[in-house]
Amino acid sequence: ERFAAALEPGSGARAAATTVLPPTGPYLETQTLAVERLALPATCGAGAERGDLLEVRYEGRLRSTGEIFDGSAITFANGATVPGRGGDASIFFVLGMQPAGQFPPAWDAAMAGCCVGEVRKLSVPPVLGFGDKGSPKRG
Repeated sequence: ERFAAALEPGSGARAAATTVLPPTGPYLETQTLAVERLALPATCGAGAERGDLLEVRYEGRLRSTGEIFDGSAITFANGATVPGRGGDASIFFVLGMQPAGQFPPAWDAAMAGCCVGEVRKLSVPPVLGFGDKGSPKRG
């Protein structure tokens, strides 16, 4: 809750909040979720809350190499493309109510309070991402 409050409209936060999780299960290092606000709309009446339907465009990149591993629509360095889910450039999900494994669990915490038109950069640790199993395969 404090994490999302740090990103509330009017908080003035740009490089926003981080939350740290202790080593858990197969993860021997501390896991940190960080959210940075890259672009803010001129006005925001109300930020996203649990139960809101969000439309997002995203790229999933490995922190270590910058290699793209997932996204709403992907173009790889070699020119190969993967169309977005449903052939669209964006995807929809219900904040706080996503089916297990459909999207990274970090999205629920990191997207709370997000405004229409806002751009955020999420740094998601494995424990709050897809973990050591990787992202689910499409199709």
